[in-house]
Amino acid sequence: MTHLLLPKASPVLSAEHHRVLSIRGKERRGADTLPPSLSVPEWIEFMDPAITETRHGGVSRFSIEKAADNTYAEAAALSCAVFNALPEIHRKAASEQMEPEQFVVRDLCLSAGRFRGYWWGYSLYCNHCLCADIAFGEAGVAAIAGAIGAVVGGVPGIVLGAVAGFLAIEAGWLAWADAHCNNTGAFINGTWLSVGTPWIKTTC
Repeated sequence: MTHLLLPKASPVLSAEHHRVLSIRGKERRGADTLPPSLSVPEWIEFMDPAITETRHGGVSRFSIEKAADNTYAEAAALSCAVFNALPEIHRKAASEQMEPEQFVVRDLCLSAGRFRGYWWGYSLYCNHCLCADIAFGEAGVAAIAGAIGAVVGGVPGIVLGAVAGFLAIEAGWLAWADAHCNNTGAFINGTWLSVGTPWIKTTC
């Protein structure tokens, strides 16, 4: 069964570390045997060629071409089913572009973010100002959920609650990830199979 790969000292996964793990996942595609566990980036890269996305009226739907006889394919099929069961408003958000924003000093710091759902899970991007609001301006799950919900549309309630609960504890790491990459914000990612255990991904 898959498991989330989080660094032992923090809930942050750098973009470079993510890239390396994705390469490992790609290399496993031709292997005769599979390891008993894969990190999430490895699992995503390993299963991605078997996943098909179709769109009707701007609404995404994912399916797995054929279910291989292994737990990774079974997990992918279940993950696709969870995404497909979301209301259409949340599946339309799959068209969102997720490029990070370069922070520009101005009189007013404008919080902004984007949400996108994938077959494997979700990604919530917070720009520098939203990271700062969460880390230094908001306290408590409800306040963080309100700050995110006010500027990011299309986030399912269960994801918003899970992310807010996570950031109520780990907001300091969100600020670190933002600062580490020159105030370009940060991503909070999670899987549909474990919505309540997200992680922070840096933009660099």
